[in-house]
Amino acid sequence: MPTVTELGNRAMRPIHWKRLFTELGHTYYADEPITLKRLRQLQVLDRKELVAQVCEHAIGEHALETAFDKVRKAWESQAFLVVPHKQPQATKRPTAADGKSAADAEMYILGDVEEVTVLLEEHQTSLQTLLGSRFAGPLLIEVRIDHKFNTRVYPLKLTCDNVLTVYGNRSKPGCCV
Repeated sequence: MPTVTELGNRAMRPIHWKRLFTELGHTYYADEPITLKRLRQLQVLDRKELVAQVCEHAIGEHALETAFDKVRKAWESQAFLVVPHKQPQATKRPTAADGKSAADAEMYILGDVEEVTVLLEEHQTSLQTLLGSRFAGPLLIEVRIDHKFNTRVYPLKLTCDNVLTVYGNRSKPGCCV
């Protein structure tokens, strides 16, 4: 019965069934229903160690994919804080014939990036851990394919680093004194 329970795990996808059937010397057809009768006929239930191994990989891969999706979703809603920039009074100089100064123009700068930086560092560590797992094979392919995610993380890290460098030791990023 434990073998049947393992095979019924939601983490088992067609790729895992194909591996199991291949190891048993059978062909897997995704359109054929997998019934207990069929599993008995193919003697799948007699190969408990193989079933346990395939199910372990399925569960491990599923856990990694879930963690990766959590990271991806966190970044879908993450945004930089943009705040109005106010120049100090001493730097206001007329720039146009109408006498308006550059300080009167609407300018914005990045606000506090600490939260974004902390989240980025946390997720970089998580991704390195995920990708170092022995179950990461399919996830590695997904991460490489997810061009949109990959092309945004590295520039985001550079942007945060540059903002922190520019702000230096100021107490509040986004406030120019």
